[in-house]
Amino acid sequence: MQENPNRKLRVLVVWEPILTTDWAPPSGGTLARISDVRAEQFWDRDHVVASSLAPIAQHLPSARQPGCCIQRGFYWDDAILFPAGSIWSASLPVSFWDGPVVNALHALQNLLDEQTNNAQNPRSGAAHEPGSP
Repeated sequence: MQENPNRKLRVLVVWEPILTTDWAPPSGGTLARISDVRAEQFWDRDHVVASSLAPIAQHLPSARQPGCCIQRGFYWDDAILFPAGSIWSASLPVSFWDGPVVNALHALQNLLDEQTNNAQNPRSGAAHEPGSP
């Protein structure tokens, strides 16, 4: 996010109790690691968001199934990209899903850059012949 401060996106950071050390919401120091105003962070003690990810994963083609990170029956430590304007449902389209986050960031950044480049330089369906209008 720091590398692209003008990119239009929203980030939802969900903190949840997965590890034995996760007995309380994250501290201010932990929350400060993600200080971008486009990010919204919250503590999901009851795994509401994580519980809703399993039906979404089930609707993905097998080649697009997330290869990481299930702990105690919940998806966690994943980076997931949904297209702009998506509405949360079991059939929510997923553009990217991988983890753990620290390992997925490079691939996610590449995908976001590709989407930005495609939006800025749309390709026409027909090739332009030299000398034609």
